Amino acid sequence: MTEKPAPEKVEDHDVIYALRTVHQTQTQLNVMADQKANMLVGTIVICLSFLFTRFSSLDLSNTYWIVILSLIMLLELVGIFFGIMVIKPRAKWSNHTMKIEDVPNPLFFGFFTQYKEQDYVDYMKQALSNNANSRELILRDIYQIGHVLKRKYNMLKYAYNFAGAGIVLGVISVISRLLVE
Repeated sequence: MTEKPAPEKVEDHDVIYALRTVHQTQTQLNVMADQKANMLVGTIVICLSFLFTRFSSLDLSNTYWIVILSLIMLLELVGIFFGIMVIKPRAKWSNHTMKIEDVPNPLFFGFFTQYKEQDYVDYMKQALSNNANSRELILRDIYQIGHVLKRKYNMLKYAYNFAGAGIVLGVISVISRLLVE
């Protein structure tokens, strides 16, 4: 009878390196989403500022241009709104009556700052007493960062879609108007 080889034991530091890499990647994606939203909002604001300065020189007796410009501005404002929703801080402050053991994520500042420093340190020393507990804390943090990223990137997608729709509408309307005249 042949014996199956024992499953290879993964060394603890390999697991921690993998978790750290995932955590760093998600943190970088979070920063990248904020930067993209900031750039988009800034670009839209500059374009709208330019449009507003030129608004008085346009023939506003022509309802075509009023409707087109209104639609473009509306689409761009919706894009700005979604961009701001990406970068807006959204911290859920926990109910202070919750016991520290019941906090959903003791690694997130919005939760742990509700407790006295020594209570937090004592809890974390106990929670980080072994690798399994440490891994669980990091995994919970990774999971919750993932939920934040999902929300941010969905909002970012909407911001870019609305901003792009405003640009496309503007280009098409100008080209169609030039072809007609």
